[in-house]
Amino acid sequence: MTITLPAFGKAFEECLEEGCVTPSSFPGFAKYNPSGIKGWCELPKFLGGFMELIFNTSDGSLRPNASIDAIRSIRQLTLMFGKILLECSDARKAAATNDYLACEQDLDRLLNRITEDDMSRFTRVSELVFGQLFSDVDLLVWEREAVRPHMVQVLQSIDCVETQSSTNVSGPLVCKSSSLGRNF
Repeated sequence: MTITLPAFGKAFEECLEEGCVTPSSFPGFAKYNPSGIKGWCELPKFLGGFMELIFNTSDGSLRPNASIDAIRSIRQLTLMFGKILLECSDARKAAATNDYLACEQDLDRLLNRITEDDMSRFTRVSELVFGQLFSDVDLLVWEREAVRPHMVQVLQSIDCVETQSSTNVSGPLVCKSSSLGRNF
């Protein structure tokens, strides 16, 4: 329950964000076709009654009058179990470890296949595409004109950033200077 229900909840939130249920939504959950017309929307059987109050049964699109109570109920029923800290079974831990090691081995094999010529071409294309951007950001960081939002408080404590600039925390990288005209 601590894995399956939160996975359903995450898929549900993705459907809300996208505005529709797609055939690939809710993997691992049985589906049904409420309209009975072949090729039309398939909603998950689990919590299907709630789902019909939120998504059109004909095409899977979000209803303009979707039930807020149904949305809240599904979110509460599915996402609350993600907060419970329970020990995973030894089999699940072993599978996760094996998957991690397999991924690392795949990366090692891939990196060993990269030739010096491949790396040279990659570096050249990267410099052509991103060179000026990297140079501009590097200069901003060097001049302490760009800081990450979570660092504003730290830098303020050692007087590196003016207090007023901390209100300019609008993106993942805060630029005191507008020389780039954008956040990163």
